Amino acid sequence: MDSNLPDLSDARWRPTQGATDAHLKEAQAALTAGRAVIRNLPIAGPFSPAANPASRGFAIAKTLGPFTDGAGHLLWADILGPLPAGRVAVFFEPSTQPLLVAPLAAVPGKPNQLTISKGSLWIAARAFDGAAPDNSFCGLQVASGNLTFSVGVEFANNRVVVPAAATLTLQVKLDPPLNPATASGPGVDLGQASITLPGTFRFNAGAAGIRNISAGDFSLAVYSSKVSFKAQASAKFRADRAAIEIAGKPDSASFSASAKSDFWKPGGSAPIAGGGWVLPMQLAMAALPWPFRQASRPRGPRSCPICTAPRRS
Repeated sequence: MDSNLPDLSDARWRPTQGATDAHLKEAQAALTAGRAVIRNLPIAGPFSPAANPASRGFAIAKTLGPFTDGAGHLLWADILGPLPAGRVAVFFEPSTQPLLVAPLAAVPGKPNQLTISKGSLWIAARAFDGAAPDNSFCGLQVASGNLTFSVGVEFANNRVVVPAAATLTLQVKLDPPLNPATASGPGVDLGQASITLPGTFRFNAGAAGIRNISAGDFSLAVYSSKVSFKAQASAKFRADRAAIEIAGKPDSASFSASAKSDFWKPGGSAPIAGGGWVLPMQLAMAALPWPFRQASRPRGPRSCPICTAPRRS
């Protein structure tokens, strides 16, 4: 996979800090097969400085490393999840980029409907906002759902091609992760944060893109304060986060912080300027069959609510 980092093929790389030669060989083989990505910080996640833009939103099966070159540089290899079967891409004529990719199946007797099975749903970022980079996608984990078309459709080579004048409606029940057991000690405030992601997601789409977005409520509880959001019908590309943000209307005008940590104690309050549900984008790469990887199911921040406050001068 394209990256500005080494690929561990150089003989100078050695396992360290508990990693083994077997781990190094496994990482090298996975990289050669296009089933792994490299990072140079121990922090995983699409918004970390070490994030590889080609792997945003992918589920990580395990991490190998660290490996050292003997000069103080460390690398970790994230092994990507397996390739699920049964993925179908939906195109609007005349586009060569799919609007979405999902585990789809026909509904007997209903040629204008498809069911969406439990698994990964990938949606073209540019369908949300034309300012998003071409060939980039947002991944969600869904429990079930359906697609309804304004015309009858057919499968051919794992593709559904929809006439340019037609429309579709997507409606899914999402499969958000549960919050992990609360933590104590260092990082207690973030460890005990509670993130509730939308449980449902719906939109209409045509050749011109996605419109009429609706989603379930979402919330963020941290530093002894909770902010809930009502999803709005708009979405925009956020270059600063390399993500699509679905706007959310907060139920509070301000956010107050009260920390439990003995080390880091933010306090006071600030007005909330806005917020939203962030869907990080994954950039499609030739080395990986991007639509067919498993999407991540993180607690955050890969798919999470955010709230923003004005910068103080």
